[in-house]
Amino acid sequence: MPDPNEKMVVLAERLLNRTEHGEVAWEMSAKWQGEVFETEIGGQIVTIRARDNDGNHPFQFALWQLEKDDPFGGATVRRVESIDSMEAPGNGTTILEQLYRIARSSALKINESIDAALAALDETPRSAGG
Repeated sequence: MPDPNEKMVVLAERLLNRTEHGEVAWEMSAKWQGEVFETEIGGQIVTIRARDNDGNHPFQFALWQLEKDDPFGGATVRRVESIDSMEAPGNGTTILEQLYRIARSSALKINESIDAALAALDETPRSAGG
């Protein structure tokens, strides 16, 4: 039987690849405290966060089931599996760090923000002093 940690690393690597190619978008989660980034895939929610909320290792990557059985139209989530970058097999630690960085960039639209700031600078006339 395949090790769940190894399968979670494979999932993280595929999400990393798809996110790099613009095929997966992430958003900042409103469900949890701190910088937690999530995306929904096939009725599952995937989250990644810096465990210490400092943007650095260790990272926690989790898979959640989305259950839409609430009679009031709401939904509940149940954690199916999670992996911490400190226990990730192989190159899992590096993959989880890269996934965190790209998920954060996607959710916060970092490249778009930088591009907007650069465009504003290009449109602003330079002062005589600088």
